[in-house]
Amino acid sequence: MRNFRDFEIKKTTRMCVGCRQRFLQKDLIRLKIENDDIIFFNGFGRSFYLCEICLDKEKIFQSILKIKHAPKSKEKIQFGIQEIRKTCHQK
Repeated sequence: MRNFRDFEIKKTTRMCVGCRQRFLQKDLIRLKIENDDIIFFNGFGRSFYLCEICLDKEKIFQSILKIKHAPKSKEKIQFGIQEIRKTCHQK
């Protein structure tokens, strides 16, 4: 029989688009695609998550290409990811 305390302990997990592993939501970077640009999630629309390890990978654009409404240009994806990397590494 389940105890009501089991629900309090449960942590929210999300899947990284790159490596397909599950992490706690607070440990992932939440992004979205808007007007063929990759930006940080602003609270509206569909989003996806990347872990810190996948953000630094060079071949991450292959995973992002599979996302609905993703830019089809490899250069646009790489530029967006580079901007996100700069912002994340400054923090």
